[in-house]
Amino acid sequence: MAGGLRCIEGIVLSENQEMLKMCGEFGFVVVRHKLDPRLFLAALDLKHSS
Repeated sequence: MAGGLRCIEGIVLSENQEMLKMCGEFGFVVVRHKLDPRLFLAALDLKHSS
């Protein structure tokens, strides 16, 4: 894959538990935001997912 998407990233509010759960189910790595404890960062590496 020369071009195209390599990673999907998003920011999720900590109160949005359904989205956080879905991110985990789809294989996203979810970590708390370093600067704002009300936020989580969700990332999915498309190079290694199948």
